Amino acid sequence: MIDAHVHVNTGGVTLAQRALRALANAQIDLAAGFTTVLDTDSRGTFYTVDLRDAINAGNVQGPRMQVVGQSINPRATNYYADTSARFFEGYTENKNVNGPLLARAAVREAKLHGVDYIKIYTTQDFAGTMHMWRPDATLVDSPSLSLEEVQAIVDEAHRLGVKVACHAYGGEGGRRRTQSPAWP
Repeated sequence: MIDAHVHVNTGGVTLAQRALRALANAQIDLAAGFTTVLDTDSRGTFYTVDLRDAINAGNVQGPRMQVVGQSINPRATNYYADTSARFFEGYTENKNVNGPLLARAAVREAKLHGVDYIKIYTTQDFAGTMHMWRPDATLVDSPSLSLEEVQAIVDEAHRLGVKVACHAYGGEGGRRRTQSPAWP
């Protein structure tokens, strides 16, 4: 079986704790019958690249992995309210990807870290949950990347031989969408 959307990191304060939790979760996936997983965000570093490589080298047991490393998180915002932990600094995830040139640079940085995929957020431009719901309980659909930024990310990723995955929420009843209604 293949699970095309996992987050093997489910906690830990230090990088070592996070890496050990990711290894344990990858091994749980394997024991449950998943021989391949796509980890869609390492939550702050690129250690899932190292985990994938350790599994491939036979140093530890786990499923075959395709990894995102860090997602490209536009405007350095956090969609989910989280006052207890901050993202690790110095990497793509907390950079202000504002404009096509910075978007291309973020893709090149991720590729240098050895990722298989680039993950983008196209409807995440919030600094907390207070802005994400309307009074009628529908999600706000606020594009967080411009069309030019998305085009630059996809173009640069494909130029470098890397795939692109997208995380997006739609405002109508919370259904997921692959394209924001604000774009043509």
